[in-house]
Amino acid sequence: MIQPYSNIYLLIAKYSQENISEEEYHILKAWMEEHADNKKVFSEYLIFLKNAQRVRFSAKVDEHLAWKVIHSKLKKRKTFSFRPYFKYAAVLLVLVSLTISYQLLQKPEENNNLVSEARVIKPGEPKAKLVLSDGRSVDLEGMNDSTLLLGNGLNIQIKNKTIDYSKAGVNSELMNTINIPKGGEYNLVLSDGTRIWLNSDSELSFPAKFNGEKRKIYLKGEAYLEVAKNKNFPFVVDVKGVQVEVLGTSFNVKAYDNVETTLVEGKVNILTNASSGVILQPGDQGIVDANDNSVEVKQVDTRIYTSWVNGMFTFRSMTLEEIMKTFERWYNVSVSYEEEELKQRHFSGNLKRYEEINPHLDLIGLTTDVDFKISGNNISVVKK
Repeated sequence: MIQPYSNIYLLIAKYSQENISEEEYHILKAWMEEHADNKKVFSEYLIFLKNAQRVRFSAKVDEHLAWKVIHSKLKKRKTFSFRPYFKYAAVLLVLVSLTISYQLLQKPEENNNLVSEARVIKPGEPKAKLVLSDGRSVDLEGMNDSTLLLGNGLNIQIKNKTIDYSKAGVNSELMNTINIPKGGEYNLVLSDGTRIWLNSDSELSFPAKFNGEKRKIYLKGEAYLEVAKNKNFPFVVDVKGVQVEVLGTSFNVKAYDNVETTLVEGKVNILTNASSGVILQPGDQGIVDANDNSVEVKQVDTRIYTSWVNGMFTFRSMTLEEIMKTFERWYNVSVSYEEEELKQRHFSGNLKRYEEINPHLDLIGLTTDVDFKISGNNISVVKK
């Protein structure tokens, strides 16, 4: 049975959406004036609802426990009866307020937020090392609006955190390698005009100038590519021995674990030693199994897999373990778990990639039964 105080969270939600009637407003106002703590709950809940408009996490919640927790937090206050207004609460409260209210209120009042008081962990930033064919290494961090004179006629432009080989004016096919550390990212323009966004903890080897019958590069980690069109000059990405062949297209390749190719535009052909070729169409994702090199193809929302290029994390029913692996690479942190089963919590949400990690962990903690303890660059996931 829904108890009287359950209506309050419905009314606050309706108030936040400017969808509250005059009668409901007077009920809410009377409740706020009943006790000073009620005003605090009202304020905190409004702030959370505002944050929830920016990011939404979902997890399975025990509804019986949720109501039990709500009433345990309010039982010391005087009871104000809202029984005539139960009809407002049943559906919207469960859909909008239940999960949020449960997690917002289940923290003991005497406990401080573990994340908010911890050291702030900054997001990644453009940084990389360029390794030339003769072994020389150039640190690109902090460089901008520069020209690198590297000998052998190789003049490379750096602008807007992008290293550009398209006007290098060199005929050499000598291989260069760009290394992106954890907590880093960098952009690259190849000699043919192909644009590449490189994610953290990645490595790309490529020739200063494409010659021969194919344009071939070698990738570790993750990259988004917009390949310059030239149907007479095929483009090949070698990822852990898997060949991704393209003519002119936009796609994401992720190879931290299995090789995962997500096609946005154009057409690609995935070749492995177990497959003579699997063609992807726009909206397809091809996943190469690390054990037998078989290729699974499925239809996906490509925005989920390319949002990082546009400064967002997009999670759809991802496990906490998968999310924290993404955070490990981008924020250069190490993550441990108090209990293995915590890794399997599932979430959906959109987060800004260039924000500090602390607000993201706060929001996850508000809607789950986990907390985060931060010590230096180490994050421990614990159960509440």
